[in-house]
Amino acid sequence: MTLHSLPRPLCLFVLLSAVLPASAAITTSAPTYHIYADAETDFDLPPYNEYNGGFDQSSNLTQSNAVNYDYSNTYRGEHHFAINIFSAANQASAHESVNVTFLTPAQGSPSDYTKMIGTGYATVTINDLIVNGPASPANVTTSLHMHLDGTLAASTALNTGSPGMSSDTSISATLVYGSNTIGSGTLSASSSNGSAPTTSSTGWLSNFTGNQDIVSSPFSVPVNTLFSVTFTLSITSQAILNGDDAGLAQTYADFGNTFSFATDSPVFDLPTGYTANSPSANLIANQYILLPEPTSLSLLAVASIYPLRRPKKSPR
Repeated sequence: MTLHSLPRPLCLFVLLSAVLPASAAITTSAPTYHIYADAETDFDLPPYNEYNGGFDQSSNLTQSNAVNYDYSNTYRGEHHFAINIFSAANQASAHESVNVTFLTPAQGSPSDYTKMIGTGYATVTINDLIVNGPASPANVTTSLHMHLDGTLAASTALNTGSPGMSSDTSISATLVYGSNTIGSGTLSASSSNGSAPTTSSTGWLSNFTGNQDIVSSPFSVPVNTLFSVTFTLSITSQAILNGDDAGLAQTYADFGNTFSFATDSPVFDLPTGYTANSPSANLIANQYILLPEPTSLSLLAVASIYPLRRPKKSPR
């Protein structure tokens, strides 16, 4: 029998037993997951239909849900409005994408407006982290290495109409220990009325390259005692047009690859003689291990507004 053929809980037990000292207890506590999605439309045009749908749920068990919205060709001219948001949660990594595309002919007057917003986030709390080492000192100072992979963009193309078209998207990645935020940062992109997009970044996402490890601020943890950390990845994206605008407003934020513990380095910076483990998060001897079952390795929160078709030209 190979290690990969063992059931996942037994596989983790065998791995942890091999790397922990005999005096160390193997303790696990279920993680908690929180997923959220919200799709909103606001049409200041007849028939003035608006939509607000989503979900907000949390559990110690794997989470999955979806909301879908499609309101195509309900106004003057051909157009396509659709929102799809999907969220799922399990284990110790976060994935999220939000795409907004709004392509439409002129619908009304400059005082009318149309707005579409998609929001999604996923939160994971790992409750069975432990730093094993000598009993004294009682605490050690460490930093935690995470990994983030993704891109974002915003664009507009105003063909005709009054200047009132905009698109923007932003992502936020945070890491909390106890009541203290030990890592946080944002990325954003925006465009209006055909202008070149502008981007900005803050915190540990400053100068983000699109695929890199990010490191928390130093913090103190107890030795040989369970503790928890919580991390959240969220995205909000929207497009707005005046009623007489014809053109394209689009945002794109794809962070579907991962926000997780680092996979190519030790997760915690620790002194010699110490290591870190978490059975529920596949953290073994301070390394984030990807076990064979892919469904146990991802926390998904995907919010997307699907691409829209170009309007057909009216026959002459």
